[in-house]
Amino acid sequence: MTDRGGLVSCLSDDDLNKFNLEGKAFEYNGVVEEDQRITHSLFTITLDDTPKLPKGFTAVSKELLFTMPMRPGDRMFLKHLVKGKKDIDLAVRYKGDKLVTAYDRIKIPAVKAFFLHLHTVNRHRRMVRRHCFKVGLYWQGLIHDLSKYSYTEFSAGVKYYQGVRSPNVAERNINGYSKAWIHHKGRNKHHYEYWTDYSIETGNPLEYVRMPRRYFVESIMDRIAACKIYGGKAYRDSDALDYLLTRDSESHMNPDDHAELVRILSMLSSEGEKKTFDYLKKEYLKK
Repeated sequence: MTDRGGLVSCLSDDDLNKFNLEGKAFEYNGVVEEDQRITHSLFTITLDDTPKLPKGFTAVSKELLFTMPMRPGDRMFLKHLVKGKKDIDLAVRYKGDKLVTAYDRIKIPAVKAFFLHLHTVNRHRRMVRRHCFKVGLYWQGLIHDLSKYSYTEFSAGVKYYQGVRSPNVAERNINGYSKAWIHHKGRNKHHYEYWTDYSIETGNPLEYVRMPRRYFVESIMDRIAACKIYGGKAYRDSDALDYLLTRDSESHMNPDDHAELVRILSMLSSEGEKKTFDYLKKEYLKK
């Protein structure tokens, strides 16, 4: 399906019925999937005369779409898609009035995807390296994310390349899991998912344990760089905090690490990057 300068989207009946629009046109493309609580229906926003939609459906403009409750990461992703003119098949999944995820299949030729993904990885590593150097983590800045050049991770990055967010998300939506991510998180200590072990206190298997501070700080540099890469000119110092607080999966990390991460990203949001980096280098990493 081709995006003709508009937005291919998928919303539930209940969410669609909350909005009305005049003067826009929408090409309805049928029901994508149904479950017991939500029906998702695919349609394309165009600029032609408004066609007839099936009974019970109303159209939603790009402007109104962004007034709906959604996670900052998905908002950022959708804005990138709206700007571009790509072949996409996009679904925005809602549960009640909360956007759960946005996913799609963007068609990019393999050779082009190879060089675009390589550029993204190189650019991300350069940015993390600069950030790590600013807080005194020189070796970690140099070796950050080297596993992304491995066949397991790089081939998936090319195959599922999207350009507006991690290809791991596309791989997960298609296959139910991301082999590249499983490979990556098991080899990179700056991911809190690496730090799991049997708990000697509770006896529960695979609980999250506290991260060593140097890897915890590297993870913060990683988050900031990722937000900058995918956010582009729209990046704000509050993006990393917004992403953290609106991702339910993030709450599963060690509770002490989570609280510390919220505190530091709140500092970044309110006081800026320079002051936060100075604090991390001169105080936090010295403890």
